[in-house]
Amino acid sequence: MNISRKQRNLLLYSEIIKEYKWLHKLLLKNETLKLEDVPQEFITDFTYVVPVILKQCGEEWKGDENVVNPVEDLGANRKKCRLCGTPTRYLCYIQNKINGKRINIGRDCAEDFVDLNSLVDGKTKGQLIANAKEVRRFSEINKRFPGLEQTIEAWLHRTEKYDIVLPRKMEEPYNESGEVLRDLYRNYLKGIESEQVIEEIEARISSEKSTIEMFEKYQETNRNTPFIATRKMIHWLKNRADQKTENILRENGKVTFETVSYIWEKEYVDKHISIVKELFLAVGANFLGIDHEIGGYTFQYGRSRVTLYISFKSFFELFGNYVLGEGDRSPAALTINNIIKISQIVNDHNMKIQYLDELKFCLREYGNDIDYEDEDLDSNTIYIWDNEVSKFAKCKLSEIIRLTKGIVMGLPKPTINNIESFVASLAGKRFSREELRDIRDVLSSI
Repeated sequence: MNISRKQRNLLLYSEIIKEYKWLHKLLLKNETLKLEDVPQEFITDFTYVVPVILKQCGEEWKGDENVVNPVEDLGANRKKCRLCGTPTRYLCYIQNKINGKRINIGRDCAEDFVDLNSLVDGKTKGQLIANAKEVRRFSEINKRFPGLEQTIEAWLHRTEKYDIVLPRKMEEPYNESGEVLRDLYRNYLKGIESEQVIEEIEARISSEKSTIEMFEKYQETNRNTPFIATRKMIHWLKNRADQKTENILRENGKVTFETVSYIWEKEYVDKHISIVKELFLAVGANFLGIDHEIGGYTFQYGRSRVTLYISFKSFFELFGNYVLGEGDRSPAALTINNIIKISQIVNDHNMKIQYLDELKFCLREYGNDIDYEDEDLDSNTIYIWDNEVSKFAKCKLSEIIRLTKGIVMGLPKPTINNIESFVASLAGKRFSREELRDIRDVLSSI
């Protein structure tokens, strides 16, 4: 905190300075005032009270229309600005609302010290006197509790700064106490509360230390707990506009069966990878890891070399309670059939080719087949053999993958009968191999 020459001069012309003799005396001795110029006994007031005094000082002054439009152009006969001492060509005037003093200042100083948007609608003399009394009470309470306003401000926002979210039963009493402290402080400044309130303020401030120690211990104890609620999880839920889950998470301070299906924030997912890996291994899957780009867990099963993934959303919605160790609450059993059913092939061209090669091998055991070229895959198209007419039916690649994953992975279902029934239901023309070849030749020549 420093007081510049301009601020010093405006203070000396102001009424509020009369209330602070120590400051008035220092200003008379110094053109500018720095912390090192202030005696030790006034350091606290200089740090916390002087900024408020300066604000009140600025509000004492009003300008007429000439602050915006200078009253007189003096030409070469410059007159010194009463604040900065710079010779000025254009005279502006500001007047103190309390003591009536009127001083000429330069245009730059007028803009520095006067809010040009509120010159006409500024505070009345009565309001300024009331404010001056409030500043005096502010000074008195800061002698007892240096930086009290900053203490209260920090109090009201402290719990939101912790990385680990505090459960409501810990957070709410602390926040409510801070709000009471803020109201006591404000009412004291306004004169609504007497000095008797000082004891309650002191008691609340004294109790805060032990509460903060409890908060810090909670942070340290739970930093590596897999299911503890974190600030990043709260931000993640806010971005998803999931207020219901956020409220429950804040209430409990940890992930429970009520919220596990709705949270898959990155660090949270990373934190319990070992638990998820064990779940995959338990059903015979080869767990490959986390892929945040596709947003899911990757794995392989059986002898297949195809990499599948299950999205975090699908996994936690269906199997989240298994991660908590409460599988009996889960909406679906954690079986390899269910995992593969809701999984997808990693969206990679080579992986699709690998899948189709394996599918072709499986289908040929039953006298069935598929036919495709690279360009077909780009358009989500594949041709599958229709035994009834001994020709190929056109189908969406995504539908075939969804239907046949179980066969490729060596699961009991679907059966070949399921697949043949699906093929029979497909509408549209059937094609021989020669017709498919001719169609592709025509397309490639275009």
